[in-house]
Amino acid sequence: MVVVTARERALRAEVRHALSTAEVQTSLARFDTAVVAGEEPDPRPLYRLLGARRLLAVHWPLVYGGRDGTSLEHAAVVEEFTLAGVPDTLHTLSVQIVGSFLLTAGSRAQRAELLPAIAAGELGAAVLYTEPAAGSDLAGLSTRAEPAAGGGWELTGRKVYGVKSRYADVGLCLARTADAATPYQGLTLFLVPLAAAGVQVSQLDAVADEAFADVTLDGVRVEADAVVGPVGGAWPLVTGALALERTGTDTAAKARRWLDAAVRAMADGDCLDADVTAETEVSLGRLSTEVETARLLARRAAEVGAALAPVTGARTKWWCAETARRVTWWATDALGPAGLLGRADPEARAQGLLEAAYREAPGLTISAGTSEVLLDLAAAGLSADAGPDEPDDAVAAQLARAVRATLVDDDPEWASLAELGLFRFLVPVAAGGLDLGFEAVVATCVELGRAGVDGGLLDTLSAVDLFAADELLDRILAGELRASIVDSSGRGYLAAGADLLVVPVRGGWQLVNQATRGVGVRSSTAGWDRVEVDPAQLAAGVPAPVRPPTADRIRRAAWLTGLAAGGLGLTLQRVRERRQFGRAVADNQVVAHWLARSAIGVDAVRLLVAEAAIRADAGDARAGVTATGAVAAAGELALDVLRSGVQLHGAYGTTAAAPIARLFALAPLAVGRAGRLAALWREVGRSATGADQTAPLRGVA
Repeated sequence: MVVVTARERALRAEVRHALSTAEVQTSLARFDTAVVAGEEPDPRPLYRLLGARRLLAVHWPLVYGGRDGTSLEHAAVVEEFTLAGVPDTLHTLSVQIVGSFLLTAGSRAQRAELLPAIAAGELGAAVLYTEPAAGSDLAGLSTRAEPAAGGGWELTGRKVYGVKSRYADVGLCLARTADAATPYQGLTLFLVPLAAAGVQVSQLDAVADEAFADVTLDGVRVEADAVVGPVGGAWPLVTGALALERTGTDTAAKARRWLDAAVRAMADGDCLDADVTAETEVSLGRLSTEVETARLLARRAAEVGAALAPVTGARTKWWCAETARRVTWWATDALGPAGLLGRADPEARAQGLLEAAYREAPGLTISAGTSEVLLDLAAAGLSADAGPDEPDDAVAAQLARAVRATLVDDDPEWASLAELGLFRFLVPVAAGGLDLGFEAVVATCVELGRAGVDGGLLDTLSAVDLFAADELLDRILAGELRASIVDSSGRGYLAAGADLLVVPVRGGWQLVNQATRGVGVRSSTAGWDRVEVDPAQLAAGVPAPVRPPTADRIRRAAWLTGLAAGGLGLTLQRVRERRQFGRAVADNQVVAHWLARSAIGVDAVRLLVAEAAIRADAGDARAGVTATGAVAAAGELALDVLRSGVQLHGAYGTTAAAPIARLFALAPLAVGRAGRLAALWREVGRSATGADQTAPLRGVA
């Protein structure tokens, strides 16, 4: 549950009201009708309605048609627009790209002339970057701008694959003004009126509903005041603006809208191809968690605004675009033609929303940097710790550092952890606890997981949750006793050396020792003991939540995220040191991209775990579902990182001397203690449909 200010809530309510008005709904309906008819409609009439309410650029200064708002407030508006189906491309180009350039590098005259008109929806802007031989490698462009007789410039070249140029009044064009020692020098940005002599705009049909533009510049004359920023110094401006294009707000919202449409299609009795199977529920759980994580990443990027770091922008855009694409692929497979082309969806307003989304999705992973280029950037920005910075909260950060100092070996003294208060974090002060909340829990469990330290620790923390009034609690809090949880079947594996067992009985759970009648324990391998419990021989237990409760899942999600981060850090260090065929293994692009994807995963899952913690502290009813998605995502990530990490270590990684070998062996046991991944994903998937958690969805045997 990200923190939403009263001002943002009011702004969202205002946007929703504006979108519900008759005039806006009529404009949206006309737009949708044209799309269904195979036409590409002009979005500017709709933008003028929204611009009249000063909603297109709320983060701009008041004098330029904005509201002096924040970048996060603008992101909130964009999210509401996208969820409602407002066409976004020309708005993004005009406000978020060209408008941002003018705000940061434009002259006073340029800002005064263009920004109010853009904010009012009266003027559209396009970007003229890509050329037939210069896409991702933008510095390889061939368009030239030569000084013109009498002053100004003449531009000659060809720009392709832009969109909405036919509805734009001005184009921001990147051209070479001088040859230089490097291709990144000698580039200049120009504002080119698209109705000027020498400009020809033609159409390139595309697989998506939006056509591409083919813009030819044949000696187009512009005045000297058309230059944006320094002559020959455009490259830093372009790269900085690319980071702003990679906040992912609109893409994450599209993924949400498309997934919601797919779920509605499954509930539609006419959608005969959309029977919900257990496999479908698993996929839906995974995708809904990824979509939620995309929202969190995009919001974090929006909070940073203009200070967004290139690596963070690359990570965010990659996750959001890939998530949106996966949603459309899954919907195509799960729904079939009946779901994709069936009757009109009243929430989507237009027939065939998901079919159109499938055709749009590839462009999301190409525009503003292809997924492969983004992974290159993310890989180049990796650090050895393979994880984000310490928690923002000062207390949580201090506790994380204290735990790291305590973990001098694989099995630290529990007394040391007890001295830190680890067992008391969620215990009320009146009961002898610290009541620090889940932020402290997450920070410390991540560090414990990074080192692979458990040995019954997580089970013991859950025992504290379940038995807050037990007479043994003081000894558990002091670190004198360890507990281990028996799964609901009454049999399973426990951490060796546990003093107490948490066993399922009639009415809840019971805390017993290993000598209790009805409990059998025998030694096993890998530091775990085999246990079997006969509940019939035990007394009724204390009423307690069915295990695992939200607190348990949050702790395990944090711990598994740390485990993934620890394995990734070891692997990163190894592949940078290990050389094959004359170069470091890390320099192989396949390896570099895997490292980048894994690092993005660690970052994303940590955000998701933090969200679950915030919701739990606030008593939000959604905390349980978020925690379930987080523990499933963290478990999958940890398994992938450690399995691939051992491979990348080479033969050394399979020896006892390799630190990653211990984490690799630990991973499946640790994930299994959190629950079967398929069952966890299915639980989230059922929640995403709003289904009764105790009854199967339609079509599930």
